[in-house]
Amino acid sequence: MTAFVPFQGPDRLPEMSVNLQVVLLYENVCSGFRAKQAFDHLLDELELDTTFRFEPIGFDLLRDGSVGQALVKGAMGADIVVVAADEAGLPSHVEAWLAAWVSGRIHATTAVVVSMDESLCDDSATANYLHHMMDLAIQPGVSLFHHFAPTPTAEGAASVRDAWQKPRRSAIGTNGTLCRSESPRFRV
Repeated sequence: MTAFVPFQGPDRLPEMSVNLQVVLLYENVCSGFRAKQAFDHLLDELELDTTFRFEPIGFDLLRDGSVGQALVKGAMGADIVVVAADEAGLPSHVEAWLAAWVSGRIHATTAVVVSMDESLCDDSATANYLHHMMDLAIQPGVSLFHHFAPTPTAEGAASVRDAWQKPRRSAIGTNGTLCRSESPRFRV
């Protein structure tokens, strides 16, 4: 994450401005939209003046090993990786990509956000999946967050990229819950 404080003059306090590189690993357009809600919620909570560079990567694109390797090299500078799946668990090629990113990232402090439909919130398979994700991301400087929210429909945008290019809306109650993942909070 690159942060800087622009000159504000002697009578004003500086405001934090943050530039983020965000990678979205998504299973389909609807899960990508749900991840957009998670990201918007995070930005609303942080109340930062934030600009971001967004890179959507569909799960299917990572099936080709050489494409996946090129994409992970290009993502090493990402500040946040959002993983949006439809069920508790990741295909092996997506998990391998995420493990390569975690171990090779260039920033000392990064975050992984796991976004799932709210119907999976109290499921034991989801708890096991989140524990597994914690094990995968257990590196100094990597924070894991989980997000549960209704999965929206794909109406209104032709692609995940279109949805992420639209300005964020702050709508209380529609963004779900974004929480930092800690071991004691999950049932196994």
